Amino acid sequence: GYYRWARMAFGDFTGYMAGWLVWLANLATNGTFAVLFANYLRYWIPDLSHFWNWVIATIVIWITVYLNWRGIRPVGTTSIILTVLIFFPFLGMTLLGLLKWQFNPFVPFVTPGQAPLPAFTAGLGIAIWLYSGYEKLTTNAGEVENPSRAFPIALAISVPMTAGSYIIPTFAALAGIDHWSDWGESYFSVAAKVLGGPALGMAMAAGGMIASTSLLMVTILGQSALPMVMAEDPLFPKIFARTHPRFGTPTVSLLVGGLVLTPLVYGKFSYVTAMFSMVQVLAYLLIFAA
Repeated sequence: GYYRWARMAFGDFTGYMAGWLVWLANLATNGTFAVLFANYLRYWIPDLSHFWNWVIATIVIWITVYLNWRGIRPVGTTSIILTVLIFFPFLGMTLLGLLKWQFNPFVPFVTPGQAPLPAFTAGLGIAIWLYSGYEKLTTNAGEVENPSRAFPIALAISVPMTAGSYIIPTFAALAGIDHWSDWGESYFSVAAKVLGGPALGMAMAAGGMIASTSLLMVTILGQSALPMVMAEDPLFPKIFARTHPRFGTPTVSLLVGGLVLTPLVYGKFSYVTAMFSMVQVLAYLLIFAA
């Protein structure tokens, strides 16, 4: 994958740096999904303390670590089922938002009192988080049948779906209820409740939790494979090359990743996202150069 691309282009040190930076970015992005899961739970438990937020995020991390320990097939099957379930509440909210269209979703285009450039910069960090990560699964190409064909087909399907899943529900919710100044993390559940009542709000909160879990499972898959591959080369401690005798999964890498993520998810969503974007951009410079 990307680590070997950079290594082939510029040598061992640059390859190592690309791998190391993306591994750090993987840890940060996995932390955001676990924190987001706990944040959506606040729909039912508004007074959830920061400590219990951390406990819930930690439990989710170790459940997904276990699923990854069992191999790529359980992760893939579970992700497909969860993705299908996610679309129903988003579809309902989108249709209701468009039917109740009464506001211009593009007004204000920039937050009042803020210049366009700072507004763009603030949004860019989130945009990088939203659209990055496709390269991470290239380290799992060895577990994919005919990856040179499968990956381009998957990208051709998933990239437009990803863009649509961000843009269309946001557009519809802004058109239906406005309240742009109240928007923040896990706000879709609030918008769904306003448009469709408590039932749709609960379905959206559940969908947000499912989405976070699904994303966490897949990104841990990529995170755990990278140290294993680097250890085989060897540019990482040899212990990371150990795999489970039956499942063939990188046991040590999964365990270390879970241990690092446990304290990391104590931080706020915005902090972990900012950490991810900063490190990921540095890694992308090496990958794109390769």
